[in-house]
Amino acid sequence: MFSFILKASEEVCTCFIVLSETRGFDVSTFGMGLMRLPTQADGKIDRAEAIAMIRYALDHGVNYLDTAYPYHGGESELVLAEALKDGYRQKAIVVSKSPTWLLKEPADYDRLLDEQLEKLGVDYLDVYLLHSLGEGELRHRPEDGIQQGLHPAGQGRGQNQVRRLLLPRRF
Repeated sequence: MFSFILKASEEVCTCFIVLSETRGFDVSTFGMGLMRLPTQADGKIDRAEAIAMIRYALDHGVNYLDTAYPYHGGESELVLAEALKDGYRQKAIVVSKSPTWLLKEPADYDRLLDEQLEKLGVDYLDVYLLHSLGEGELRHRPEDGIQQGLHPAGQGRGQNQVRRLLLPRRF
């Protein structure tokens, strides 16, 4: 379920979606995925261009920035950390994903979350998703105790580190 909020400025009219699952976050209609950032001839991220793109998006009403543990060999989160400096963190809804294929025991959740927070240079994530979680994982994961490592916002070890933990309905 969602509803729309229109916010107009002199140059731009931005449409935000309020997702019921996010309990009132104003999420811009368009988000920016950081899976395919501009690269140089050697395949590494063109940091200056990527940071300029991210900041341009934030300056023009896009606030949903989506990255993940494996994007660009782990460099995407580091580039986003640079882009969020100088007051840009306050404009952004920072979203990342837990690499479910690396969750072998409950303690892995905290270890990986801490690593991602450090790479992103933030104290908390606005939204944390489970990455690459398909029906096959849902069939075998409940028995292995991984759920014990997932702390909803404000509870357990991850207190205040994840504002919204979004799980598939069947998890």
